[in-house]
Amino acid sequence: MAIRIDVTPTTIEARRLGNAAWTTGPITDTTNRGGCFGLSNGSISDVVARPFWRNPAITQL
Repeated sequence: MAIRIDVTPTTIEARRLGNAAWTTGPITDTTNRGGCFGLSNGSISDVVARPFWRNPAITQL
């Protein structure tokens, strides 16, 4: 599955590409803004079920 994460100066939104119904919607957050962001694989304790990221791409909005 492909997930797109949009980060703007005022919001962050995650959506699954290929399924328009799956989205967080824009979440307002102006607390921490800068030139960097972090993306982790979460804190799932089962190594087999742990998500991983392949071929991440960063596109300036």
